[in-house]
Order: sequence, then structure tokens, then C-alpha cells
Amino acid sequence: MLKRKLVKLGKSSLVISLPKEWLRDLDLDAGDELGVVIGKDGCLKIIPPRYIVKARTNPIVINVARCTQPKLLERVLIGAYVVGKDPIIIESETEFKGEHLDEIRSVIDKIRGLEIVKESHKHIVLRTFLDPTKYPLAGLLRRITNLTQTMIEYLLTAIKERKRDFLEEIVYLENEIDRIYFSALREIFIAYKDEEIANAVGIKSISELLSLRIAVKMFEILADTLAELARQGINLKEEVFSQIIVDAEIMMMLSDIKMAIDTITKTLIYGNVSLINELLNRLDLIRERSRKIIELKEENKIMSEELRCWLREVAWRLTAMLDTIRVVAELAINISIDKTEKKFEC
Repeated sequence: MLKRKLVKLGKSSLVISLPKEWLRDLDLDAGDELGVVIGKDGCLKIIPPRYIVKARTNPIVINVARCTQPKLLERVLIGAYVVGKDPIIIESETEFKGEHLDEIRSVIDKIRGLEIVKESHKHIVLRTFLDPTKYPLAGLLRRITNLTQTMIEYLLTAIKERKRDFLEEIVYLENEIDRIYFSALREIFIAYKDEEIANAVGIKSISELLSLRIAVKMFEILADTLAELARQGINLKEEVFSQIIVDAEIMMMLSDIKMAIDTITKTLIYGNVSLINELLNRLDLIRERSRKIIELKEENKIMSEELRCWLREVAWRLTAMLDTIRVVAELAINISIDKTEKKFEC
């Protein structure tokens, strides 16, 4: 191990000299830009310019020859983006098939910042133009939870005002949540591999990434569930949907779930464990309410059977949401404790 003494430069700066052999081997000179990473153990890592560029480039080549199953190429491309591959090079021994091009375009529509930079009949190159350090992970998570709460609000309004238009807004918001979800996943994977990026997006502990990975997936599942309910409601005829009789239990259940998501968000971001504990204590009471909803007034002949089936489906899905909420609530407590260095106060 080489040793260097700190040398005073000016009134307050301290500098060290770099080994001549190291500078010579890497062909470095005055004015060259170096990367400096501060490790958790207090060590400094000095990165030469050529390796800074290499760290930001992580290419992958995907040959579509065996991507014959429906949506396989789409899922592979999304996976490549999420784990930080860039550029993504797609190749074909013959001309791309129509279904391959459709799946490539579908991925570009789903992922913000992913663009085609080069294209021919056998060769397509995708690049990512969003800086992974630009959006803190907490901000992306807050955006997902806020949109999920908005989806619940729209479902409440659709039932209360008997208007299917609000259900269409729910489907639109699901697409936006998917885009943010993929961005959050990418940040999590890259932060796990790169400590500098982890610091930039607000991650203090690598173990925190595992819990956040599960949390964002759970919220994505909640959004998918709400969107599926909305699509089923949209498929009902206007004259059928207008027969809805507002069920107070369902409205209260939706309000409870919206409140639960808000509580989880506050704990994930601000670490309020007492709020989560109150929520976990209330979940069993909320679940009991859901059982009453499922036994939905079969004797009510004013609503059509088709409409009663949809409302029962809403009740069943809301009950399933409670299990997802419980998982995320427990993760929120784990993350809050994990962030505590020595003394934890409830």
C-alpha cells in the first residue's frame, strides 16, 4: 500500500500527490477529470476518465431469433432496461418480423426516456436518455402512491356519481404508474451496483433497496387491480352503470384503503412508525367490513345481476388489497428501523 502525506494548499485546502507510475500507465495529465467516490468506510476511490465512461455504458445485444413466444421480446427488453443495460442492441439474422417491431414500439411507449437512436431492417439500437440520479427514489415512490390514491378517488367518484368516464381516467393513470414503476426499478438495480448513484438517489443502506423493491411492486399490483376493476366497469353498458345504488360500506372501504396508502407513504418517506402501527391494528376491522360488502344485498332487484356482480368483484378485490397493504406496511417499519443508526424512538 502506498502512503501519501496531506499537503496544505492555500489557506484551507489540503492535497495529496498521485503516484507517477499510475499517472503514466493511464496516460493522465494536468487538467484531466477524475471521478471520486466516497465509500461508507471512509475510503476514497479515484476513477480515471476512461473508466467513468465505462461505468455509464453497459451494453447488451439481444438476438430475436429465439424470441418466438408472444411478448417474450417485450419482456426481455423491459428487463434489460430495468437492470441498467444501455445501449440495448437488437439484432435479427433476417428482417424484423412485424410482431417484433410491435413489441419494440410497445416497450418504447411504456418506458420514459428510452429511444431508438439507430434503426435498419436487421439492427435497432435503443438508448436511455434519463439521468438515473435526477429523480430521488423517494420522489418516484411518492409519485406512485399519489397516483394510486387518485385512482381510488376516481373509483369512489365513478360509483358515487354513476359516471363511467372516471373509470377511463383510472386506466390512463395505470399506464403512467407503469412508466414510473420501471424507472424506480431501474434506479434500484443501478443503485445496488453503484454506490455513488445510491447516494445520489437518497439510499443510505443497500439493504433498504430490497424492501423498496418489494414496496414499489406491491403498489404496482394495487394499481393493476384498480385498473382491472375499472376496465370491467367500463364494459358495462351506460344504462346498466347508471343503476348503481351507492353502497356506504364500499365507499368507506375505499376511503380506508386511500387512508392506508397515505399512511404507508408517510412512513416510507418520513419514518413515522406509530402511524403504521395504528394502521396494522385497524386492518382486521377493515377486513371485517369487507366481508359484509361481499354479502351484497342479493335481494336488491333494482340493480341488474351484471351490476351486482361487478360490485361484488370490487369488494373481493378490495379485500385482496388489504393483504398487499399489510405487506407494504410491515416493510415501511423495517425500512424506518434500518435507517436508524443507534437509537430508535417510537
